[in-house]
Amino acid sequence: MKKEEDILIYQSWWKNTITGLFLIILAVMSIYGYIIGKIPVWTLIAAISFGICGLILLYIFVKQQLKHAPYMVITDESVKVLLGKGMEFKFADVEDFFLLGYPLSSSVIGIHYKEGVQQRKMEEASKAGRIVRKFNEKTAGAQEGVPASGLTVRPKVLCRMLNERLEQYRQRQEKPKKV
Repeated sequence: MKKEEDILIYQSWWKNTITGLFLIILAVMSIYGYIIGKIPVWTLIAAISFGICGLILLYIFVKQQLKHAPYMVITDESVKVLLGKGMEFKFADVEDFFLLGYPLSSSVIGIHYKEGVQQRKMEEASKAGRIVRKFNEKTAGAQEGVPASGLTVRPKVLCRMLNERLEQYRQRQEKPKKV
């Protein structure tokens, strides 16, 4: 079977810009509301936190756009998320990918690891990492996930693409090798 071309997934320009600007506008309106005495201080603190998140989102997004760097690369062997420190999920370790939809929140693609890999990841994690992994497993059904909103591909389509590439990987592994 021939090698498949890498799939590059980028962040959506308009989705991330609108989200970042909305969060900043929310913070500015809240500051104004506090100044004129219409909102309490705890609301102001929460809104400023949203504004800071909006600025961080825009900074990361603009940085990625200037580099013209993809958010994710799907290869024949793995999925690489290039944002921040980056993550790589090898198809040899993965059972399947599934879509988690949190109400009023971004979509996340969950990763079911093979049993031995899942235990190894839990053992290799720090104490805080183990707590997070156990919490994720209990609430979402997976130790790890990949944020899938704000991209040029819809989460449902991305999840299907990942599972298709995983299946192609498995078929290549099962193909008998010529001697």
